[in-house]
Amino acid sequence: MAQPSKGRLSKADWLEVGLTLLAKEGEQGLTIEALCQAAGRTRGSFYHHFEDQEQFVDALLIHWKQTQVDTLVASNGALDDLDAMREGLARMATCLDNPIEAAFRRWSASNASVRRMIEAVDAERIFMLADIMAATAARDETESQELALVEYSALIGFHQLFPDATAEMANQITRRVHRLIPTAGERMRAAS
Repeated sequence: MAQPSKGRLSKADWLEVGLTLLAKEGEQGLTIEALCQAAGRTRGSFYHHFEDQEQFVDALLIHWKQTQVDTLVASNGALDDLDAMREGLARMATCLDNPIEAAFRRWSASNASVRRMIEAVDAERIFMLADIMAATAARDETESQELALVEYSALIGFHQLFPDATAEMANQITRRVHRLIPTAGERMRAAS
């Protein structure tokens, strides 16, 4: 995150500071004191937006879900071509902020609220991918769900195994997975 401005921080600014600290220091870095120090603000500024640490964490989880799922759904829903939707999802998936994703996943091992949010985000991402796979490849619901789970697991596993991977490496792996799980159009072109 860029250095906070000299003016009043918005709730969203505080949440971005929180995501930055989470990525760098893990959930231990999300103390009110650390947040205020990173933002260059007083506790009063923090308490202007949040009642306490717990409310901040709840807001942080919702903010993360909105940026990592809801925004993807909205931007992908604007595409008319289903193959383009799948490609769009793949591009967005390779652009996820891996340190933040990894920090939330580590944190979910010790925090039930974070675990529930991770499960909800994963379920929505898999459902969205399965829906697109069913529509683009004329697959039944079971096969689409299974293939979406395989593709998503590959993405999450890749990010966990290679947290410092470049975007190009992530794109290369995503393209490889797509070739393994082709759409109907790709299957027809391959058969010709």
